[in-house]
Amino acid sequence: SYTHYLLWEVSHFGLSGNMWRAATGLFWVLAVCLVSVVAHMDRAWALLASEQTRQLRNGYTGMLRDAQSSHAHDKEKILEELANSSSEEAVDAGVQVLLESGVSTPTMRAAIRYAGRLDQAGQWRLSTVIAVCSVWFLLNYNFIAQRTEEHAN
Repeated sequence: SYTHYLLWEVSHFGLSGNMWRAATGLFWVLAVCLVSVVAHMDRAWALLASEQTRQLRNGYTGMLRDAQSSHAHDKEKILEELANSSSEEAVDAGVQVLLESGVSTPTMRAAIRYAGRLDQAGQWRLSTVIAVCSVWFLLNYNFIAQRTEEHAN
């Protein structure tokens, strides 16, 4: 089978148990360093998101009709279109979801209707993704290493 062929190929290159362990240790060191660096980036992104939310909430009453605009003509057009579409309540609800969850999509709004508030549901951390993928990779890598040693013996 293809798996046996791969195991034979790996063992054919003479990777001993010590080399597997050294490679595993090196990968762990690199993964921890990468996660640490990316965690700092995550923190910067979280601070930026917090600042954007603060700016969006600044003077917001919960109703789009009360929102401020840097151009009066733009506000008039938006409010006119809103009145013609009869969707002012839906827009107000969508903005509220955006403020609470960090994202406003039809799926998110439906989930909130069924489950209630989902604070910060739209936020994720790249460092967590990298950490989980690293562990997943190492589990599979160690399995291959063990199978290779068993196959070589």
